[in-house]
Amino acid sequence: MNITFEDTKTLAALPEQIILYSEKSTAPARSVLVKGTYNQGAFKNGNTIELPVRDLPRGNYFLHVVPGKDSDQKTDKIRIVLE
Repeated sequence: MNITFEDTKTLAALPEQIILYSEKSTAPARSVLVKGTYNQGAFKNGNTIELPVRDLPRGNYFLHVVPGKDSDQKTDKIRIVLE
């Protein structure tokens, strides 16, 4: 799964973390520290993070996009269906 960001010009515009949860568990199935990944130069095409999901069981998941600590935004929760 690829997660693409519109604005990667400043670190402040990026979320702190992305966490993928199975609907059947409270333990993260995948997690990535976005700013750390950015600092390591590991973004694909300069604005995309690859989140490996090929080995996960098929089903419903929830992707939590956690904003930075200084942000006034709330955590976005997006339903993902792996088929």
